[in-house]
Amino acid sequence: MPEAPLSEDDLAFFMLLVTYSDALDALPLETTRSFSDLRELDAVLGAHLGSLSQRLQHLASVIENPDVPPNERLMILKEVAEEARAYKMGGEDKIRVAVNMSDMSTLILFYAL
Repeated sequence: MPEAPLSEDDLAFFMLLVTYSDALDALPLETTRSFSDLRELDAVLGAHLGSLSQRLQHLASVIENPDVPPNERLMILKEVAEEARAYKMGGEDKIRVAVNMSDMSTLILFYAL
């Protein structure tokens, strides 16, 4: 079965993909690792953010319920605080990776000139 010829849009898209792929291949290994680390941290932080949102919603419903004893409210508040602490630590890790990547990129540009 003969294949239909590619349209100009298909060829332009293919050339764009080739150029993008070449650009990614040209990145230094450390930059590629940093991008990988950032994606991994995004995945971890996404899970923490979802959990934190659920815990906050639960806390809000518990606070609105006058039948819940104060000690139970305090326990739920502590769980929210712990989840927020974990999210903050992950955010700090992400900032650290981004700063290291920026510093490395500056050095690469400095030595390239």
